[in-house]
Amino acid sequence: MTLKQLAQRVPEFFRGRLTDCHTRLEALTASIQELNQINGLLIDRIQERITALVGLLRHLSSTDPIYQPNGALQHFPSGGRAISQG
Repeated sequence: MTLKQLAQRVPEFFRGRLTDCHTRLEALTASIQELNQINGLLIDRIQERITALVGLLRHLSSTDPIYQPNGALQHFPSGGRAISQG
């Protein structure tokens, strides 16, 4: 039995209170659904950024050789490279 159905079966004194509760619960449910949708969008965007950052970190820690400004090929046997000297 729903709250709305219950409100139709109780004495008049309680009917108004139950109807008000039903109305407030419906509004609260709608607000929660809207907030959940917003949170879902935020989570999707955060996941995209995390994925991009992980890709950047993988690229930066790559063991693939790179060319230096003088044209020499530099290998990175340790699998890492310094991003900052200071």
